[in-house]
Amino acid sequence: LRFIAPSNTPFIRVAPHVPIVRSRPSIVIRNASELVKFEPLECESGSVRLVFVGRLEPIKGIDFLLEVLESLSSKFRFVLDVLGTGPLEIKLRKRYSDSTWCRFRGFVSSEAVASYIGSANLLCMPSPAYESYGLVTAQALMRGTPVIGANIGGTAELIRHGVTGVLVPPLDADAWSTA
Repeated sequence: LRFIAPSNTPFIRVAPHVPIVRSRPSIVIRNASELVKFEPLECESGSVRLVFVGRLEPIKGIDFLLEVLESLSSKFRFVLDVLGTGPLEIKLRKRYSDSTWCRFRGFVSSEAVASYIGSANLLCMPSPAYESYGLVTAQALMRGTPVIGANIGGTAELIRHGVTGVLVPPLDADAWSTA
């Protein structure tokens, strides 16, 4: 009997509740990211292009990310493209509708996700949850797009801090603002 998962995070999270996990071989097999062609997108001159891809729900940290970026919007030139839908969408669209730095794109195709990620200067992965594997993070790294991500779960296993991105404590606004 062996256990297979896309990262070590599921083993760590399950072991206290299922002791056999500690005593049996565990294998990590990373999820393969689909290779999707992409077309680079244009961005305002001088602006840093940021992208968030995921469900718009608290567990993904999108509300936290937007609050942090709002506090930085008067000091820095950037544009955040938010790709995805979810239960927070109406509330967030309403709150940030007048922001020149935030653009909600809704649900987009795999090709569009690849184009946004490939054209971004930075992918933002603020999820404070123990995600077993960050497929979007893997897609960004495959395209050479650095990632700022919460130092937790599968995201922390994929990003090499200071090399392929930056790992930041989850939900630490000061740390995210200075990263």
